[in-house]
Amino acid sequence: MAYTYLDITNEVLARMNEVALTASNFTAARGFQVQCQNAVNDAINYINQREFGWPFTHATETQTLVVGLQLQKPYW
Repeated sequence: MAYTYLDITNEVLARMNEVALTASNFTAARGFQVQCQNAVNDAINYINQREFGWPFTHATETQTLVVGLQLQKPYW
């Protein structure tokens, strides 16, 4: 099962017996809920910075270059 940032935060909140967040009130969270959001974000950043060998921390791409054509900026 793929987890979103909201899902992971709610997992932490459930372990602490706190009220779960929804998509509509996620940005308006206060107090302990914000601390859980920050903890999840810090954990994700820690994994992404230190575990470079994991395939989900990077993406690869192949691009064919043609002389005389300007590259377009990616949409992301």
